[in-house]
Amino acid sequence: MEEDTAWKSDVLPELQVPHQGFAWPDNGVDPFDLHHVQTATLYWAHGKPSRAFVTETPEGQSEKLYDAIPMGYTTLLELEKLALVADGRELRVWPHSQRSFTPGNLQLYQFILPPIEREYLKLGASRPFRFAMREAVALSARTGGPIVVCRVLSNISWY
Repeated sequence: MEEDTAWKSDVLPELQVPHQGFAWPDNGVDPFDLHHVQTATLYWAHGKPSRAFVTETPEGQSEKLYDAIPMGYTTLLELEKLALVADGRELRVWPHSQRSFTPGNLQLYQFILPPIEREYLKLGASRPFRFAMREAVALSARTGGPIVVCRVLSNISWY
């Protein structure tokens, strides 16, 4: 087991953000969960996230992706969850994977904000990562809520 050096404090707050996205994979964690050691991956389509998972492809779940996230004139983004900030401070930062991606017309870093009336918000952020983190910290100080900082790993036409 690898050593977890990403903790920003000894005691992490419990964030009360109920998952209202896609219920895939079955054993995935909420995107706003702080308590996993490894960097997580999640999908985004139709304006909402899937659950996050710490394996590259959840075992026995890949074929269920098509059932869990309906196709239809959208883009399926594969996102790497890199950090969680709230109330103007970094709560947790996970390392970037070795995977690279040229995002084309997408911004490489993306923020996910929790749902308001069942609607999530995803915003593009600056690069490099340290600039995205500075923006996330400032935005979370203004909103008072948590923000998941992600990096785009792939985008697929999902129709």
